[in-house]
Amino acid sequence: MDDELKALALLAIKNAFWHNFSALVNQYEAAGAGLETTPDQLLYSLGDLTSVFGVDRSVEADTPISLWTGKADSSTTVHQTMVEALEHKGAISLYLGGKMVFEKVAKQWQYVEGRK
Repeated sequence: MDDELKALALLAIKNAFWHNFSALVNQYEAAGAGLETTPDQLLYSLGDLTSVFGVDRSVEADTPISLWTGKADSSTTVHQTMVEALEHKGAISLYLGGKMVFEKVAKQWQYVEGRK
């Protein structure tokens, strides 16, 4: 796997994280509606907790990341890592968070996020 493919895979993960993070913030903001005594109080409070380097590593998500590949015969395989997915024999498409992010064209992965 070359460095360009790795960089694009990292970009896909970053974009999926941003999407999920935004949805999570929106849910918690809605749950806290009416509790704030100053504008954006909850958002500032949540912002104090958002360093990725300060996370609790023992906590597991309720829902795993949706990462899977598809084959020409319409079969699919769930993966734990992006590397595993990109190296999956026979895979022609790769989905992250329900969105196609890579498609195999002429035996090479093409980054298609936002185009498909």
